[in-house]
Amino acid sequence: GCAHCHHSGFIGRTAVFEYVRGDALFKEWLAAGEHEFVLRKRLAARGQKTMAEQARAKVLAGRVSVQDALRAVGGES
Repeated sequence: GCAHCHHSGFIGRTAVFEYVRGDALFKEWLAAGEHEFVLRKRLAARGQKTMAEQARAKVLAGRVSVQDALRAVGGES
């Protein structure tokens, strides 16, 4: 790092988040009372990435630190 980034190697902020598109099919699953585990499996089958997967990709790309990714994700695996 440098003085500009306070020797962290990072400038600014990068969000680590999980976004679920609330399309008609997802709304049907919710209306049917699907359990969170089932929802996550169905979303994964459609290519949805979890917050942990998003955080890992940003760490590997050098956009966030491991510590910040773990803090954002918490206990999720």
